[in-house]
Amino acid sequence: MKIVYVTNDVFGQGGVARVLSIKSSFLIEKPNYQVEIISSTIAELTFFKFSPSVLIKHIPIYGRSAFSLLSYFRRLKKEIIKAKPDCVVICDNGIKGHLMCFLDFKAPVVFESHAIDLIPLSKGTFLIKSVAHYLKKILIRMSLKRVSKHVVLSQSAADLLKSKNAIVIPNPIGLSAKPKANLNSQKAIAVGRLTPSKGYERMLRIWKKIHQIHPDWKLDIYGEGSYKNQLLELIESYNLSDIVNLKGSTPKIENLYKDYALLIHTSLYESFSMVLLEAMVNGLPVVAYDCPLGPREIVTNEEDGFLVEDNAEEAFVERATSLMSDHMLRSHMGQNASVNMKRFETKEMMRQWQQLFVDLKKDYDSMK
Repeated sequence: MKIVYVTNDVFGQGGVARVLSIKSSFLIEKPNYQVEIISSTIAELTFFKFSPSVLIKHIPIYGRSAFSLLSYFRRLKKEIIKAKPDCVVICDNGIKGHLMCFLDFKAPVVFESHAIDLIPLSKGTFLIKSVAHYLKKILIRMSLKRVSKHVVLSQSAADLLKSKNAIVIPNPIGLSAKPKANLNSQKAIAVGRLTPSKGYERMLRIWKKIHQIHPDWKLDIYGEGSYKNQLLELIESYNLSDIVNLKGSTPKIENLYKDYALLIHTSLYESFSMVLLEAMVNGLPVVAYDCPLGPREIVTNEEDGFLVEDNAEEAFVERATSLMSDHMLRSHMGQNASVNMKRFETKEMMRQWQQLFVDLKKDYDSMK
């Protein structure tokens, strides 16, 4: 069975690259599986560890014109047809990825939705944004009808996209057994790209209020991104420079959770947060906004963490400070979190993927 994944950036620090490293490493160890990943971004080294048996190819886009995109699609199609895969999985959720769905790769195609874009990406007036967002929704709707199967990470995402050929397969955790967090420190952790969608502005407003109640507690934020300078300015304006630390990125974030007492998560929207999975499997209780769409699929409110009504800052502060004040509550929720995350273990998630590949190949072969 040969699987070709197509993605925007296999070398980066985002969730898609991390999940691809987990999936490809699992599949390549199975008998008769070959895995090839095609990335439109080039770099010398991958941020996450990939099996040396996984073939990574680069098909870059030269320029930003329509001609450059058409040239990319021609080279991509030629490369995939030459590879003769049993299935193609598109892991590029931008406009480019949806346009790929209209190409004939001579194989069944799966579109994997890693992100749900709830905010128009275009700039300009309200009318221009509205028209662009409307056209993008039409493109998404049409493209998803073209693929053999549409994989979403949660039932909420399937309901939102109203995709008739959707199947729900959550992301696998992919973590080996690690020492569980002892939850004794006076430190909270947040993890994610430094972008506006991760809600860091409201996180800092929340921590400013928390600091007045628990002045000895500190917040470490792990991630890199274009929003770093703005966040540094906000941290300084809130007089939190000695309390909130931007720690950069690390490919081994799972080794750090044991040093913290809880995780806070304030994204404006999520498709399916790997950060929540990783923290909870390591025994960290979490406090997260119940934003669209992912956290509610992972966190069981008041059992393994707290889900707070979106934008309810005072409630968020109350839930976070209740965990900070009560080690027994942290320990109880952390133990529940570690147990509850077993439902996302790699073996079970990849069993579903393997079955999907077998079914799609069988259906495709029967139509020849």
